[in-house]
Amino acid sequence: MEIPPQLKDFPVFRAGINWDPGSTVVACWYFWDGENEWRVGKINDEQRKMPVRGIWGEGLIIECLEEGYTAEKDPLI
Repeated sequence: MEIPPQLKDFPVFRAGINWDPGSTVVACWYFWDGENEWRVGKINDEQRKMPVRGIWGEGLIIECLEEGYTAEKDPLI
């Protein structure tokens, strides 16, 4: 099947770095477009809606689906 045009663009993901091992707050954010990564520092509410770059196991995915997880509402990121 052909991919619909509105789904062909690769999304921009966000990823965070935490420099303080005792904290769960992201200190610096990066964006990644599938090829390039760039530092953006703090993010705004609109950017919090962006997908999070990472790899999750099936157990965590199921748990997040059951609990209505969204990256925007994640208290740790």
